[in-house]
Amino acid sequence: VNNVGVSGPLHTLFCDLEEAPMWDIMNVNVGNVPVVTKIVLPGMLQRKRGVIVNLCDITSIAPFPTMAVYSASKAFVNFFTQALSAECEGTGVMIQSVHPGPVHSNMSKPYNDHTDFGKLPSFMFPTADVFVESALDTVGHTDFTNGYWSHSLQRVMLNFLTALPFRAGIKLSLKQGIQMREEINKNKKMD
Repeated sequence: VNNVGVSGPLHTLFCDLEEAPMWDIMNVNVGNVPVVTKIVLPGMLQRKRGVIVNLCDITSIAPFPTMAVYSASKAFVNFFTQALSAECEGTGVMIQSVHPGPVHSNMSKPYNDHTDFGKLPSFMFPTADVFVESALDTVGHTDFTNGYWSHSLQRVMLNFLTALPFRAGIKLSLKQGIQMREEINKNKKMD
């Protein structure tokens, strides 16, 4: 399971993103996936069995303004995983991409602490343990999953957004991202 990832400062316009966190996102989220896969895949192919699970993100499905580098890094993982899944079909090795929505974790802590995301009902924003249990139930059954039922519903909503004329969907995402950034900053000042 390749679940290593960093998000950098959440909901930050690209021009405001400093270089160090940008490289952290690219090195950790993009660089590690093919390197680790290259290490473990040959042995799995030789044994004719194995599973590689790459954690993508729901943001890998569509461009996310204010999270441009993060969503692009997860899109890389998504496309890499889909391509690898096709290459490994029929070999006994399954390659799965998991695209979660929000999960209570260390990465989501700024959301939990400084936005209304932390107030979402647990069925929309599961704990890491609940999510992992649900996602593991999909291994061996599909090569693409959101891992949790409510995240699949969120993907349907995201698919609707991406079905809008391109500029309209992007503008709506940008507006929401800027609002989230303002909410995070406002609540940090109150701490």
